[in-house]
Amino acid sequence: LQQPVPCPAGYFCVEGTATPVHQLWNYSTPQICPEGYYCQQGSCSPTGTAICPRGYYCPEGTIVPIVAGFGQYSRIDGVIEPVVCPPGFFSDVDDAFGCWTCPAGYSCEKEATVIPAICPPGTYRGDSLKQRFCMSCPEGRYGDRSGRTSVDDCYICDAGWVCGTEGRKTKPQTDLNLLCPPGQVCPNGTTQAMSQEFPCPGGYFCPAGTTPASQFDHICPAGYFCFNMTSDESYKQFPCEKGYYCPPGVIMPPSLLGSQFRCPLGTTSDAGAISIYQCYKDCKELRFCQIISSVNPVVGEDIIHVEPLEMAQLRMDWTHKPQIYFNDHFTLSIRINGRPEAVTLPSWFWNDTDRLKQIAFDVWLYAVRPIDVTVRIELFNGFFIDDMSMFLNTTTVTNFRPTRSNMGVAFKSFDYAFYAMIEKTTFDSLQLELPLNLPNTNNTEVYIDVGLNQTYPNVDQQRDAISTITENAAYWETGFQGSSDRVLIPLHYFPFISLCKRFSSHIPVEFATSDPNSCDQPATIVPVGSFDVGITGVSDSCDFVTTCEIEEELRIIRPRVRWFEVDSGSTLFYLTRDPQPNENYFQGYAYYQKLIGSDSLVPVIVQSDRPVSDLLYIPGHVSIDLQYFQQTSVLRRLVSASITFQDWIEVPSSVVEQVMS
Repeated sequence: LQQPVPCPAGYFCVEGTATPVHQLWNYSTPQICPEGYYCQQGSCSPTGTAICPRGYYCPEGTIVPIVAGFGQYSRIDGVIEPVVCPPGFFSDVDDAFGCWTCPAGYSCEKEATVIPAICPPGTYRGDSLKQRFCMSCPEGRYGDRSGRTSVDDCYICDAGWVCGTEGRKTKPQTDLNLLCPPGQVCPNGTTQAMSQEFPCPGGYFCPAGTTPASQFDHICPAGYFCFNMTSDESYKQFPCEKGYYCPPGVIMPPSLLGSQFRCPLGTTSDAGAISIYQCYKDCKELRFCQIISSVNPVVGEDIIHVEPLEMAQLRMDWTHKPQIYFNDHFTLSIRINGRPEAVTLPSWFWNDTDRLKQIAFDVWLYAVRPIDVTVRIELFNGFFIDDMSMFLNTTTVTNFRPTRSNMGVAFKSFDYAFYAMIEKTTFDSLQLELPLNLPNTNNTEVYIDVGLNQTYPNVDQQRDAISTITENAAYWETGFQGSSDRVLIPLHYFPFISLCKRFSSHIPVEFATSDPNSCDQPATIVPVGSFDVGITGVSDSCDFVTTCEIEEELRIIRPRVRWFEVDSGSTLFYLTRDPQPNENYFQGYAYYQKLIGSDSLVPVIVQSDRPVSDLLYIPGHVSIDLQYFQQTSVLRRLVSASITFQDWIEVPSSVVEQVMS
């Protein structure tokens, strides 16, 4: 008999195996080790030596389990072949039971990844399985480091530059071709599309690389006009038109601006004129012959110069004038800066039934820009030419300018004053009606009011037609300096307060806080600091009082709230905490909108004890209380402000029902 020999490795031999030569399905011969098992020498069953352990795989005929290689894994026992790591995973060891998720900042783009690839500069990848690849930094950003894990790791490109491609690896400052295009304004993170979305504002020109902060650095030069999107070269294509003059900052052809920059009647100019003094006599235009005669009624002055924020009081005494009728036989003409057109006086003054006007009254001129004013009494009817001498020396002029606020030193014309602001959010939230004394295109340089005094006391005569001064919500977009994105209107004067003695519709904030007739202005100021104990402060104090009328229409129920009906505790408008230089006003409302929500604006809080009733009441007394900290005689800072409505008067129901019925 032959001695038994061990079953060969990779096979198993059941009892009775007679030969070492394998024959399929012949169990008297060795059978190949099945898949998922391994068979060492001498295996005697179909399960071989043992089941293939996890981390390994065993194909048919396995003698020793085969380790799962790099980028592969075997999660369970009995695996016949390894599983490759899918995209987004990796395995950097053998005999692995599974794969690891590709870490943030790396990519595992292919199957069987062994070592993740770090995301190169200009790209990023988070830890989301949805991102198989490193994503390019979007337009408007750049990434100068590898391994970035978020789009926030891509730096936002600086203002004044255009990052118009994805996947930028360096700052745009390394390529001057990426400067913001001339005539455009580029904020932080400007993309290719954004580089054409923010044109240079009208009245200015913008060189390459202009930012939001520098867009007002280059005012359009005198002698030219600058549309939106004007560059430092293109403005030279638009010289001022013949017959006009262009000071700095003109936004369009002056012929489209009416008479604002037209040469005075009877004169013309060459193209590119920069001031009214370059207008010269043009005999072809000497057709102004309506005026028979004119006289200057001002005592001792032919031209009245008024600086910005200055008020000129023209006290006119017509009590002894000749028996001629206003607007039929003569008129009052006030002209600004030599322009041919007289400024428009309040409509009530023209429409007053007292056509003889043998009265004494005041004309207040509040300048926004420097102005030269000429006053003339002009005669239409030559029959009365001998009576014109009676107007001579009937007008005296008194100028008032701010002297107790922070005074600018750079330019004489740019003094400082407190400004009032009305905000669109306030009007929308309170459902508030707009003030009746809003700016219009007739008072871009000067506010003109005819104020009453003791010889012309009937305030009700001073009432303008309500339809001529009422604005609706469209004013934010269509009114003076209107725009679709305007949410704030800066004012030199108190809003809402109108139809007042002396000042009519415009009481400058600065006048109310500096009027020498209403204020105690000590020569020496003693400020009290936070840690000063036992020191008594010495500062200005003002008690400015005037008489006003409620100008709003009371006979009609209005859909929105009137200003004096606002609830106590509400904010009606704002005042600047610090005096503002007048030059800021000419940057437009956009300059002041940056102050919204900041400590630079002081809310004027309503204090009201209005009766709770369905009846209509109006306040008999309105007071504005301003508290400020005064450091010197010319430096004050507003601390708080309030407006108080009290002494309420019931409006008779017959007045309200008169129109409604």
